[in-house]
Amino acid sequence: MPKPSNPSVPANPSNPSNSSNPSRLSNPSNPSVPANPSNPPIRQSSFLVTGGAGFIGSNIVEELVRCGHSVRVLDNFSTGKQQHIVNARSLLCYWAVRELGVSMSSLSRRLGISLPAISKSVTRGKQIAEDNAFKLA
Repeated sequence: MPKPSNPSVPANPSNPSNSSNPSRLSNPSNPSVPANPSNPPIRQSSFLVTGGAGFIGSNIVEELVRCGHSVRVLDNFSTGKQQHIVNARSLLCYWAVRELGVSMSSLSRRLGISLPAISKSVTRGKQIAEDNAFKLA
Protein backbone atom coordinates (compact mmCIF):
# COMPACT_ATOMS: atom_id res chain seq x y z
CA MET A 1 0.00 0.00 0.00
CA PRO A 2 1.51 3.38 -0.98
CA LYS A 3 2.19 5.90 1.76
CA PRO A 4 0.02 9.04 1.78
CA SER A 5 1.90 12.05 0.48
CA ASN A 6 2.62 14.97 2.76
CA PRO A 7 2.42 18.29 0.89
CA SER A 8 4.98 19.94 3.21
CA VAL A 9 7.67 17.35 2.35
CA PRO A 10 9.15 17.43 -1.14
CA ALA A 11 9.06 14.26 -3.24
CA ASN A 12 12.85 14.41 -3.42
CA PRO A 13 14.28 15.74 -0.12
CA SER A 14 17.79 15.89 -1.59
CA ASN A 15 16.63 18.59 -4.05
CA PRO A 16 16.96 21.93 -2.20
CA SER A 17 15.66 23.84 -5.21
CA ASN A 18 12.15 22.58 -4.57
CA SER A 19 10.46 25.84 -3.63
CA SER A 20 7.13 24.18 -2.83
CA ASN A 21 8.49 23.25 0.58
CA PRO A 22 7.99 26.24 2.92
CA SER A 23 10.70 25.02 5.30
CA ARG A 24 13.24 25.47 2.49
CA LEU A 25 12.40 29.15 2.02
CA SER A 26 14.78 31.54 3.71
CA ASN A 27 13.81 33.52 6.78
CA PRO A 28 13.57 37.22 5.79
CA SER A 29 14.86 38.40 9.19
CA ASN A 30 17.93 36.15 8.91
CA PRO A 31 18.59 34.76 5.41
CA SER A 32 21.03 32.12 6.70
CA VAL A 33 18.27 30.47 8.77
CA PRO A 34 15.62 28.49 6.89
CA ALA A 35 12.05 29.51 7.63
CA ASN A 36 10.03 27.08 9.70
CA PRO A 37 6.26 27.72 9.69
CA SER A 38 5.76 25.68 12.87
CA ASN A 39 8.42 27.75 14.68
CA PRO A 40 8.10 31.43 13.67
CA PRO A 41 10.97 33.83 14.40
CA ILE A 42 11.02 35.22 17.92
CA ARG A 43 10.19 38.90 18.20
CA GLN A 44 12.66 41.07 20.08
CA SER A 45 12.21 40.00 23.68
CA SER A 46 13.87 39.97 27.07
CA PHE A 47 15.51 36.75 28.24
CA LEU A 48 16.96 35.56 31.54
CA VAL A 49 19.75 33.02 31.04
CA THR A 50 20.75 31.06 34.13
CA GLY A 51 24.28 29.73 34.08
CA GLY A 52 25.31 32.37 31.54
CA ALA A 53 29.01 32.13 32.42
CA GLY A 54 29.16 28.47 31.43
CA PHE A 55 29.83 27.09 27.98
CA ILE A 56 26.22 26.54 26.92
CA GLY A 57 24.83 29.61 28.68
CA SER A 58 27.46 31.95 27.25
CA ASN A 59 26.78 30.71 23.72
CA ILE A 60 23.04 31.19 24.23
CA VAL A 61 23.65 34.71 25.53
CA GLU A 62 25.91 35.60 22.59
CA GLU A 63 23.35 34.36 20.06
CA LEU A 64 20.43 36.17 21.73
CA VAL A 65 22.40 39.43 21.87
CA ARG A 66 23.49 38.97 18.24
CA CYS A 67 19.81 38.66 17.31
CA GLY A 68 19.04 41.96 19.08
CA HIS A 69 17.33 40.61 22.20
CA SER A 70 17.66 42.01 25.70
CA VAL A 71 19.43 39.46 27.90
CA ARG A 72 20.00 39.18 31.64
CA VAL A 73 22.42 36.61 33.02
CA LEU A 74 22.21 34.90 36.39
CA ASP A 75 25.16 32.79 37.49
CA ASN A 76 26.78 31.90 40.80
CA PHE A 77 30.15 31.27 39.07
CA SER A 78 30.59 27.96 40.92
CA THR A 79 31.63 26.31 37.64
CA GLY A 80 32.36 27.53 34.16
CA LYS A 81 35.21 28.33 31.85
CA GLN A 82 37.70 30.72 33.43
CA GLN A 83 37.50 33.24 30.56
CA HIS A 84 33.70 33.43 30.81
CA ILE A 85 33.97 34.05 34.55
CA VAL A 86 36.62 36.73 33.99
CA ASN A 87 34.47 38.46 31.36
CA ALA A 88 31.38 38.35 33.56
CA ARG A 89 33.32 39.71 36.55
CA SER A 90 34.80 42.45 34.36
CA LEU A 91 31.34 43.54 33.19
CA LEU A 92 30.09 43.47 36.78
CA CYS A 93 33.00 45.66 37.93
CA TYR A 94 32.61 48.08 35.03
CA TRP A 95 28.87 48.55 35.52
CA ALA A 96 29.12 48.72 39.31
CA VAL A 97 31.84 51.38 39.26
CA ARG A 98 30.97 53.42 36.16
CA GLU A 99 27.19 53.07 35.95
CA LEU A 100 26.07 52.51 39.55
CA GLY A 101 28.67 54.60 41.38
CA VAL A 102 30.05 51.84 43.63
CA SER A 103 33.55 52.72 44.85
CA MET A 104 36.38 50.47 43.73
CA SER A 105 37.53 49.94 47.32
CA SER A 106 34.03 48.88 48.38
CA LEU A 107 33.76 46.50 45.42
CA SER A 108 37.22 45.13 46.23
CA ARG A 109 36.11 44.26 49.76
CA ARG A 110 32.78 42.75 48.63
CA LEU A 111 34.32 40.56 45.92
CA GLY A 112 37.45 39.69 47.90
CA ILE A 113 39.86 40.76 45.17
CA SER A 114 42.58 43.41 45.15
CA LEU A 115 42.04 47.05 44.18
CA PRO A 116 44.39 46.72 41.15
CA ALA A 117 42.34 43.69 40.00
CA ILE A 118 39.15 45.76 40.25
CA SER A 119 40.75 48.56 38.24
CA LYS A 120 41.88 46.16 35.53
CA SER A 121 38.44 44.50 35.50
CA VAL A 122 36.73 47.88 35.04
CA THR A 123 38.96 48.63 32.03
CA ARG A 124 38.40 45.16 30.57
CA GLY A 125 34.64 45.35 31.25
CA LYS A 126 34.37 48.68 29.43
CA GLN A 127 36.04 47.16 26.36
CA ILE A 128 33.80 44.07 26.46
CA ALA A 129 30.66 46.21 26.80
CA GLU A 130 31.67 48.48 23.90
CA ASP A 131 32.75 45.62 21.61
CA ASN A 132 29.49 43.72 22.14
CA ALA A 133 27.14 46.73 22.54
CA PHE A 134 26.16 45.46 26.01
CA LYS A 135 24.12 47.89 28.09
CA LEU A 136 23.08 47.79 31.72
CA ALA A 137 19.31 47.33 31.81
